[in-house]
Amino acid sequence: MYFEFENRNKRENGIENDRDQRRSWEEWGEEEWGYEEELMEEPVERRPEVRQRIQQESLRGRMKRRTGRRLLSMVRAWEGAQKETRRWLAVLLTAGLLLLLAVVVLLVRLGKVSKQLESVQAMSASLQEELDSVKGGQAGPPPLEGEVTPPAIATKTVTPVPTKAPDLAQEGYVICVDAGHGEWDGGAVLNGEKRRLEKDDNLRMSKLFCEALEAYGIKVIMTRDEDVFLELSERVDIANKAKVDALISLHRNSYAGTEEVNGVEVWVHSSMPKGASELAGSLLDAIMEVGGMENRGVKYGSMSNPREDYIINRDANMTSMIVEFGFITSDKDNAAYDEYGEAYVKEMAAAVYEWLEARQ
Repeated sequence: MYFEFENRNKRENGIENDRDQRRSWEEWGEEEWGYEEELMEEPVERRPEVRQRIQQESLRGRMKRRTGRRLLSMVRAWEGAQKETRRWLAVLLTAGLLLLLAVVVLLVRLGKVSKQLESVQAMSASLQEELDSVKGGQAGPPPLEGEVTPPAIATKTVTPVPTKAPDLAQEGYVICVDAGHGEWDGGAVLNGEKRRLEKDDNLRMSKLFCEALEAYGIKVIMTRDEDVFLELSERVDIANKAKVDALISLHRNSYAGTEEVNGVEVWVHSSMPKGASELAGSLLDAIMEVGGMENRGVKYGSMSNPREDYIINRDANMTSMIVEFGFITSDKDNAAYDEYGEAYVKEMAAAVYEWLEARQ
């Protein structure tokens, strides 16, 4: 009985204990974890304060990214501006240096031209005095100090004709000898071990020619007697102002081909004036008398166009011609030029004198 009563109590107590225990676990879970309440609560991200905080964080993130992009674009723009500035500074510096170089070259050139003009003016004044003394006339009053007398510019003519025949009793004959090229203008060039410049040959032969002409009592005017440069128009002006009987310009020819081309030729006006043609033929005959060079004949106009004339022949107001005294690129012509130079000019001077006499 006792055991049965006890067991019954235990069973009853156990039931109560199980019920109490189950109740205690439910109460503890609600108090400690609150899982039932959490299941019923609204999600955190949907709460207004959390949503506002998320929006603020998102806004700040966007602002940071936008600010970063703007700063990056500003940095890139600044770097581009610096690069462009450096490029323009380099361009301006280069342009400035080129301009400075051009100014220096111009100043040097102007200095040379000024010296040449002074030389030409002095030569022209001296020639005018000599011509006045030859003509027996009275020279005009000397120019005041610092005064520059402009050179007389003669009117161009379509066909150059000899000037009026001089009165030998009063005037005498006057010939202008022009040594082609000069100074920085070397003319034709022979390169190699036997290097030579046309300007040097022209000056040397012109001086010999002047001495040979003066031996016949002919007054000679040289456009240049030293290594200086004169424009072609300046050379013609000297002859026109002096009113010479003939202008003879001495040159050397050249050829760039492989074969050797040689010989002497004379260029006159394209209108084939009689006086110039006769004197050119006489000069060629005189050179052939000495020998050593081939006769290439009298030529008219210019090498590029027979109807266009070289300035020496185009603008001269008297008989004029260009003597191409052999080819500087020909060993044969150079040998004859060096060996027979004095003989050539003596025969040429005789031909000029005979031509002048025949005009009377």
